[in-house]
Amino acid sequence: MNRHRFAEQLFVQHQSLWQRIVFPYVGNAADAQDIVQESYRKFLSVERDWASFEDAKRYFSTILVHTAVDFYKIARKKHEGLTPEAEATLPERAAFFPWRRSLDATQQEREEAVLARALELLSGLPEEQKVPIVRLILAEKPCTLRELGQELQLPLSTLKSRALLGIEKIKKSLRKNQLL
Repeated sequence: MNRHRFAEQLFVQHQSLWQRIVFPYVGNAADAQDIVQESYRKFLSVERDWASFEDAKRYFSTILVHTAVDFYKIARKKHEGLTPEAEATLPERAAFFPWRRSLDATQQEREEAVLARALELLSGLPEEQKVPIVRLILAEKPCTLRELGQELQLPLSTLKSRALLGIEKIKKSLRKNQLL
């Protein structure tokens, strides 16, 4: 029951919000609407009852971002081999990551170096710290802490501790190397 009530609330009451969020990235209302509707379809296909509206909204936001990025990837693939003039009309990849628009080339290189080093450090973490970080944050379809706890048969506090410990190790190493 909660799932359908929250889905209705997400779509009916907040549809224009979702479209306004996606519109600047795709450049036209029809594509923005398609992305929101596809995200909504994916959201409805998840067999899950949500504890709160905020949980459902957070999960829908994740689906929306992934769907928008997929849309971008498909659009880019369709336009491979275009003339330079036609290629220039396509949105830049950074359009999907607005915080990157203001970065100059050196800042972007630095950010990419930090990300690459962080991923290297992540791969070097013990499995018990790596799994929660990857499954909760980096997975293509991230799960909730509660879902992961049930799957691994671990208490939520243990998963939180392991994830935070791994994140702190990565931050400490980045600071030590003066990347943060």
